[in-house]
Amino acid sequence: MNVVDLIEDDRALYIVQEFCSGGELFEKIVSAEEGLTERDAARIVQQVLSGIQHCHDELGVVHRDLKPENILFKNSDPDSDVVIIDFGLAGEIPRGPSMKNLADQDAMEMNLKTTVGTPYYIAPEVFSKDYGKECDIWSIGVIAYILLCGFPPFTGDNEREIMHMVKHGGPVEFPLPEWKLISKEARNFCATLMTRNPADRPTASEALRHNWFKRTDTAPLSIYKTIGSRLEMFNNMNQLKKMASMVIVSRVQDTEVRELKRLFQKIDVHNTGTIDIDELKDALDDRPEIAGMDFTAFFEGLDMDKTNKINYNEFLAAAVCPAVRLDAANIRLAFNYFDKDNSGFITAGNLATIVNSKEQARSLIGEADFRHDNKIAFDEFVAMMTMPEHKVLLSEEGQGTTEANLMELGKIWLTTDASEKEEIEKTLFTSKDLGMLLKQVKVIGGNHLPVDLTFVIMVDSKGPAFEAGISPLELLLEIDGQPVQPDTAGGLLKLIEAKGPSVTLKTGTIPGHPKFQRRRSRRESSDLTSMRFQVPE
Repeated sequence: MNVVDLIEDDRALYIVQEFCSGGELFEKIVSAEEGLTERDAARIVQQVLSGIQHCHDELGVVHRDLKPENILFKNSDPDSDVVIIDFGLAGEIPRGPSMKNLADQDAMEMNLKTTVGTPYYIAPEVFSKDYGKECDIWSIGVIAYILLCGFPPFTGDNEREIMHMVKHGGPVEFPLPEWKLISKEARNFCATLMTRNPADRPTASEALRHNWFKRTDTAPLSIYKTIGSRLEMFNNMNQLKKMASMVIVSRVQDTEVRELKRLFQKIDVHNTGTIDIDELKDALDDRPEIAGMDFTAFFEGLDMDKTNKINYNEFLAAAVCPAVRLDAANIRLAFNYFDKDNSGFITAGNLATIVNSKEQARSLIGEADFRHDNKIAFDEFVAMMTMPEHKVLLSEEGQGTTEANLMELGKIWLTTDASEKEEIEKTLFTSKDLGMLLKQVKVIGGNHLPVDLTFVIMVDSKGPAFEAGISPLELLLEIDGQPVQPDTAGGLLKLIEAKGPSVTLKTGTIPGHPKFQRRRSRRESSDLTSMRFQVPE
């Protein structure tokens, strides 16, 4: 469902969404006296799969309550598009089409643990409280089954019996006469999606390639529905992240990349090896007007070398699955590309040799220099690369986390009466990414001796630190009851991570002091809009 507008006041953020007037899929099932045709069912299921593919691969979100009541038609037209709603039970997972490249232990740690869902549609593994995105695939299989025959695959006289059949029942059955006239491809599709072993189920992208859609002559998804959200996401990236994406796709050979090459050639109707604005507009002719910026600005956001053409590498950087640029090895590859002198940091000097402008290089540094020390360490680069565009960086506006400002805050802390301070213990559930950055500064205390103070300088609004209630500009005072010792910021984060699965942190702030108040950061790089960048062959 598209977001039309965002309205914020002092108390709340209001999300204005498009109005869907076509009603629920459930209502259509109930009102269809002769049932839905197999082609209609395939068209609806294809769109639901496409939406879930976007959730799984682009956003790292599992819906966990897919059912006909949570699928709406945009309007009352017979061929209306559908949208998925009600993400109240949704959970987060690693983004990308597959976790097969992860160690089993890591994959288990990133699984979901809460039993949620609706009895008819819940996947059997959800009852084990250790499951992943495959639960959505099962639910889509159930929805497809109901659309085709009018009743669910597992039933009972009450909720307990239904859940028992879902959990312990055998393979899905296709009883006659309801399934007599339904194609074998449809039956295979349902059975495949409702395979009891989650590891044997297809991913959403794999399910979209099932022969059932060919059998029903279901039109392929449009180019916008295939990669449109990725292009929009690329436009929302800061300039350095776009550059890093271009570096990665220029050096990585992946099945995903090979698929995108064919798509590029399809859009490049004049066979020039580039895509002009008219070709892209024709290819994305179903891009909604409310998708965001006007099309010229949208095109310019993809044209990194400012030639008024989108070359193959620019297209790949924008259209590639986020999992490719989120891969740890690929992030390291991009960091090393920018770290021209192998110093372990990306500096303005490094970037100036790439973009041929000292001013633009300084602006690029500001896009990931969360410690405000005029260079980008690897952990800062990782934080920038792995933070989805829909997340919010919470930090002090402008230069709030520079060393000079932190030293000023430190002096205020040391000279403020204890009655005005607030020290709170917070439980943080550790993971490989704590979702925060630290900076330690030396401040001269009342006895004229230096005191090391550790500040939180950045918090990822979707990370463990944010969930624990940790805010930017708070002081980190104790780790599991022990005073924080002088160390590097990276060393302290590793110490906290090693304390797992949870650690108690004591933080301090001065609630009544304006210098300690946090605000949302708006990291704008208007002077980078004219910057040209191309990865050398």
